[in-house]
Amino acid sequence: MPVLWKSASVWMLLFGVVILSASIRADGGLLDMFDEGESSPAAKDRAFEGKVYDLLEQQAGVVSRYVQVTRFGNIILITGEVKETAHATVIDGLVLEAAGIKRETQAGNTVVPEKNRECGGRAVGGNAKRRMIVTGKKDCSSLRSDEPRQAKGRVYNHMAVAGSDTAMKVAAANLLLAKAVSELVDAGYTQVLDRAVMRMAAQDGVLYILGNLGEMQRKRIKAVLNSYPGVRDVTFYTE
Repeated sequence: MPVLWKSASVWMLLFGVVILSASIRADGGLLDMFDEGESSPAAKDRAFEGKVYDLLEQQAGVVSRYVQVTRFGNIILITGEVKETAHATVIDGLVLEAAGIKRETQAGNTVVPEKNRECGGRAVGGNAKRRMIVTGKKDCSSLRSDEPRQAKGRVYNHMAVAGSDTAMKVAAANLLLAKAVSELVDAGYTQVLDRAVMRMAAQDGVLYILGNLGEMQRKRIKAVLNSYPGVRDVTFYTE
């Protein structure tokens, strides 16, 4: 059944999110209304995304044009469309390089620091919910942990290989994402706008939600989104 928008403000929100989604590579995310400053975990996530896009532009060029990287703490999600499997492999490697991490096993999602000695990093106090922020030289891992040498994270690569209509598929994913955000706001879940609480991305009708949400929150959010036309599934990734 078509969705009936209840107010002009919802239309304005939808329009704004569509525009932001279209320029997501320049902005590094959806809305940043609740950022706590340049040292906040959410700001660090955005800075990392910007670093990745710069590296992809330099090393992969047009191959990475329709790729999106979303980070929440120690979770990194790669979505979008590429034309060849080899391109997806290259992009995956560049994301790992930007974070200074490697996969614990070749086919696994768990990642660990590429280098954990002589890193020259320092620990900076961060949001208690997001643990510590570890910074340092280029070869240091950007994973966050109370003990850097025990840091672990996860990287999920959901890039699709599309032979044609790549731009249309990515546009459809961005539109679905914008409408999903609007649906959640309309249902009262304004935390979807807070980068410190959750992040969202869309790929082939699947909505991916990154964040530290409780079981009840996940159930309610999934119920709202599963009822929306075009949503095939809702997947949650938590730290």
